[in-house]
Amino acid sequence: MTYVYGNPKDFPQVARVVKRLQNCKNVIQVISSSTEETIINEWVKKTGNDMYMVLGRESGLKKDHIAIMKKHFPESVVVFVSDSHGDMNLPVDMTFGVDVPTSKISLFTKNGAAIVSRKPVCLVWAEYCFGKIGLMV
Repeated sequence: MTYVYGNPKDFPQVARVVKRLQNCKNVIQVISSSTEETIINEWVKKTGNDMYMVLGRESGLKKDHIAIMKKHFPESVVVFVSDSHGDMNLPVDMTFGVDVPTSKISLFTKNGAAIVSRKPVCLVWAEYCFGKIGLMV
């Protein structure tokens, strides 16, 4: 785990967005990833964030993770934020594509992204987007 976690591609603004969303009413944050849960938990611990749930490959695929969340919170609106165009067609209420190269914006949109950003998640962008769907206080 040390060599994998030792030098990951990290966007400091992501940790700030996650922390800000923790202060919002009715927002439950879950990390769903195809990496190992121990690595994700290390990132959460390092950034000082607090997640409701961390689901990695040990808990199945992202579709399985979404099914778990919908079972726990059947009335919830599920928003999925990802840098992978393959995630834009997951069975959720809304998908946001982030850190998208210009050449792939149309692919993200075609796959169902409600919003596509060429930049990683930033606080201003997140507040605007989540405000549009009523998630910010």
